[in-house]
Amino acid sequence: MNKISIIGASGFIGRNLCEYLLKINEDFCGYSRSISDARLNIKKLNQYSEVPQSEFLIYLAEESQVRVAESCGESYIENSLRALKEIHNSSKSRIIYISSALVYGKDGMKPFKISEPLSLGSIYTKSKAVCEKYVIEHGGSVARLTNVYGKGMSASNVFSDILRQIHSKEVVTLQNLFPIRDYVSVKDVVKCLHLICIKDLNRIFNVGSGRPLSVKELAKIIMKENSISNPQIQQTDMVNDCSQLLVDIQETIAYLDWLPEVDLGLESKALKSNL
Repeated sequence: MNKISIIGASGFIGRNLCEYLLKINEDFCGYSRSISDARLNIKKLNQYSEVPQSEFLIYLAEESQVRVAESCGESYIENSLRALKEIHNSSKSRIIYISSALVYGKDGMKPFKISEPLSLGSIYTKSKAVCEKYVIEHGGSVARLTNVYGKGMSASNVFSDILRQIHSKEVVTLQNLFPIRDYVSVKDVVKCLHLICIKDLNRIFNVGSGRPLSVKELAKIIMKENSISNPQIQQTDMVNDCSQLLVDIQETIAYLDWLPEVDLGLESKALKSNL
């Protein structure tokens, strides 16, 4: 029996997690319905209900794109919970469920603590909340992630958009410069997920960098680190989006003895070189 199973192991966070666990010689196995990868110890399965029993199961198998979840309608919530229950019942593992800070909404005046009420205005967030409840009631743990960046990230996020543009020009054009978010490196995220397994605590964790940045500030940091001395940034939207979504990570730091360590600017330079 493996100590840690990872489902959805071929995705962005999953592959980075497998690389990290391999590096530290942890006992794990990744599972995917799309590919196998012997180097990363990822096996292909027809159904995740075939995942063998393990001590912990890191649940990364859900849809990561909000718009895709919304397009499925209310049935998405029921189907997500059913899939989670089936995997839990078949694997008999303690679940570490990967959720999203979006369950707090985007109108926070200060960083959200896990004890604060949720703002579930979408199918995606309702589904996350229902699955969180099931996992906590059955002895597992939940990680509410902020905006994760790093090797293998989606090409459609703002971080990728900035990197792609500075390859060819010194003026970056973005949809809106004012939303304030928390950008956390996938390298810090995977370390945190491993610690959640080690500590084996039945609770919810906020996982972010603890650093608020507007989109404009994010672009300036990335451009400066990539040797653009006088960054020019412009916006296409006519109306400013001044929404804010930040999380309080102090409890995560205290319970897990974990700190986000990756420098966003330096990491952006490494990511640009890999584009």
